[in-house]
Amino acid sequence: MTVSNPDAWRPVSFVGRLFKSYLLMPEHPAKVRVETLLGKALFGSGITLQGHGARLQLDANDWITRMLLEHGNYEQQSLALAKRLLNRGGTFLDIGANFGLYTCILGTLPNVGCIAVEPSAEMFLRLKRNLALNASIRVMTAHLALSADTMLVSFGSPDAGNKGMSRIMASRGEDLIACISLNRLLDHIKPGPVTLMKIDVEGHEMDILRAFDFAGPYRPANIIAEYVPAHDAARLSFADYCEFFRQQGYELLTVTGETIREGAIPEHNIWLKDRQVS
Repeated sequence: MTVSNPDAWRPVSFVGRLFKSYLLMPEHPAKVRVETLLGKALFGSGITLQGHGARLQLDANDWITRMLLEHGNYEQQSLALAKRLLNRGGTFLDIGANFGLYTCILGTLPNVGCIAVEPSAEMFLRLKRNLALNASIRVMTAHLALSADTMLVSFGSPDAGNKGMSRIMASRGEDLIACISLNRLLDHIKPGPVTLMKIDVEGHEMDILRAFDFAGPYRPANIIAEYVPAHDAARLSFADYCEFFRQQGYELLTVTGETIREGAIPEHNIWLKDRQVS
């Protein structure tokens, strides 16, 4: 069902609106194959959408693009929380920026400065194109991966149809990228206090955050962290995950503001709220 609100993402062009109409039609034999062929034939350089006061040029056949076209939004509750947390301005740190959904929405808010970190070469180029479509955004981009140490790692996506799943790979792959620690990146940029960090790196969140100096000058007042049991539980139990952040002085909430419970995590995102900040 299409979300009817002024911020819902919608195609800019007439052809884009026709494509969306076809996506919303009832299922029929070979419909998915036809959708893919149309996406390639009609939008070779990408389909342009507008919403939330921003514009994005996206791969018409990518999974997140289809969510935006068919439902009007993606991670709507998480983005609503992020907009509220930044309604007075501040620094937004986007780790795993992908094509720039969060950065392009939040960067249009008054007095918000952004740092966007994206390791995928393909998605980093799309991120830069989307930032060019939203020239008012104040942003520094970093084309690298974050980890506990400086190292080289294999990087890729297990699903060609969902580039948002790109991640550090356990096995040797074709693409090697450089990793540095979050502390080292922020020491170089020196952004001052971080109002909101969003981190979505497909199961490697704790590798980054365990090595981060939470007592340092860049301690985030708020974190929106992806938590997917299939990714995270194999590395760290939910109880240990919660205990780690409680020891760092954070309250764990859902993105709708309720106390977090295992198995009830809307949009697979956890809101970590610094207890020291009112």
